[in-house]
Amino acid sequence: MWPRAGAMAGAIMADSQDVAVQACEPSGTPVIRTIAMPADTNPAGDIFGGWLMAHMDLAAGNVATRRARGRAATVAVDAMTFLSPVLVGDEVSFFGEIVATGRSSMRIRIEAWRGRARRRR
Repeated sequence: MWPRAGAMAGAIMADSQDVAVQACEPSGTPVIRTIAMPADTNPAGDIFGGWLMAHMDLAAGNVATRRARGRAATVAVDAMTFLSPVLVGDEVSFFGEIVATGRSSMRIRIEAWRGRARRRR
């Protein structure tokens, strides 16, 4: 079970349709988990949004490749909304699920959640 949003974890990204209702638990299957490092920061000290997008693309590719049992490629990203910043040391988990399938395509939903690292005083 994941901690409630606001305690130790929270959504950092969601579909444009989900912005009004922020979930307390991730949906989908865990795909990737990583730690945000200092090399991934922007000048403000937060993690680059592009770093998150790259990891979300890897997660989507993982889900698609498993389903296709072969190669898969990202064709488009429909929407992305950043709900809160990721800081150095945060554990970021990516969850994925297939939303729809066609004859030669899939629509995959990816959520990114962060666990806030404890800060030393």
